[in-house]
Amino acid sequence: SAHQVQAGMPVALCLERSVEMLVSILAVHAVGAYYIPLDPGYPAERIKYILRDTGARVVLSDAQTSIHLDYLQADPAITLIPPDAATAVEVPGVELSAASLGRIAYMIYTSGSTGEPKGVVVEHAQVLNTLLALQESYPVK
Repeated sequence: SAHQVQAGMPVALCLERSVEMLVSILAVHAVGAYYIPLDPGYPAERIKYILRDTGARVVLSDAQTSIHLDYLQADPAITLIPPDAATAVEVPGVELSAASLGRIAYMIYTSGSTGEPKGVVVEHAQVLNTLLALQESYPVK
């Protein structure tokens, strides 16, 4: 289908912080893809720049936010998926391996010292290291 996401693909998430965002992140990771968070409040030019720069062709959004992303509908290379067009996603159990730890978990954009946003890649291993350090400092029982 046009909405098919495959391992290693970037998927943009243009959502407010919510349960839907968390489910979207898990679904993206379940297929081995990685996500790029896009704040719905970003100006249109910044969103378009990030999509061009990352090559992301799928944008997950919610009904309220997708109304403000009409300009993406004009780009035939971008698939905007509001929740009413999405089907249920089954998330399999997560298996950790050396190979999966080396995969990209997400990519965030900084403001950039040149005025252009710069992408920063974060791998699963980096996220795991952070969580382990936090658990060591602040044990969760």
